[in-house]
Amino acid sequence: QMVCNLEKRVFGWHPYWMGTVYNNYQWNLLSDLCYFDYAVSPNTGNNTNASYAWTTSAAVTAAINNGVDVHICATLFGSHSTFLSNSTAQQTFINNMISQLQARGGKGVNIDFEGMGSANTAAFTSFMQNLSTQLHAAIPGSELSVALYAVDWSNTFDIPALTPYVDLSII
Repeated sequence: QMVCNLEKRVFGWHPYWMGTVYNNYQWNLLSDLCYFDYAVSPNTGNNTNASYAWTTSAAVTAAINNGVDVHICATLFGSHSTFLSNSTAQQTFINNMISQLQARGGKGVNIDFEGMGSANTAAFTSFMQNLSTQLHAAIPGSELSVALYAVDWSNTFDIPALTPYVDLSII
């Protein structure tokens, strides 16, 4: 049997609906597990996914027990302007991310906001800067990652402005 040593960071996403499939994960080949998904309410910043179980997920527990860093994947697939213009909802979201990561020793937050356009660029950048600043202050060594488009046709993401605040960009 060949033994592989992990020499790169390898992220794996575990969707909440996949049940016990994590029992088959080769933990020695994963550095990071992203638990999918905290569905962001554009109006409140709270989670709207009743099946999201970060605090009790056995997959998250298994990852931690196997020395794999765990991250929360937060999604917003519509109503971006509503969320990005609501500082109260944004702060609620930030507070929730920090407290949930602290509750389980989580490593970071992966922001997966899909379907945004250039109208949201400035507000998204500001949100990410604020999230990054508070996250890193509350949890030293934590990481903020962002899911980016392979090709950003509409110039949605201001990469130079995000770079100092985002630890990992994931295509």
